[in-house]
Amino acid sequence: MLKYFKYSTMAGFIAAALCAVYFYASLALDINPLGGSKAFGYIIIVAVFILALWHFRKTYLNSEMHFHQAFFLSFLMNFVSCLVFAGFVGFYLKFLNPELLARHIAESKLFFASIREDFVKTNSLKAYQISLASLDKMTVSDIMWDEFKKRFLILLFFVLLVSFMMRRSPDWASSK
Repeated sequence: MLKYFKYSTMAGFIAAALCAVYFYASLALDINPLGGSKAFGYIIIVAVFILALWHFRKTYLNSEMHFHQAFFLSFLMNFVSCLVFAGFVGFYLKFLNPELLARHIAESKLFFASIREDFVKTNSLKAYQISLASLDKMTVSDIMWDEFKKRFLILLFFVLLVSFMMRRSPDWASSK
């Protein structure tokens, strides 16, 4: 059982490190990595899940893996990668580049102003004002929690998908 924890933790750290590289690449291209350009980071994590499960199945399980094994491994990888990456984002915003948070808030306000008319039609002017005011109160911990929560919950679907995809029964158990 310890090999499951070690392997999942290591793969989660690798996935988080690759997401951190993507974070820096976004910054180098002058793209706000806290904005809407996060989808490729999700793809990176799913790719790491697939490769890690394939390697684990081949190396440790004699090319046989049950759904519950794949689910446990990928769920733990997901948790570790999301937790580590959220910690990285918090550290980066707090100590390395606090101006990025101010930039993100400013860009969010501009975006929010651009959808004002639709938002007011759907909700109300008071709801728009409350939401706009909440942007000024955004902190590093809010961003960290948001990063963790969104990544973890969105990737749960892919955890299930990858678990189904990577399961493989022994030859004697498959019906022909």
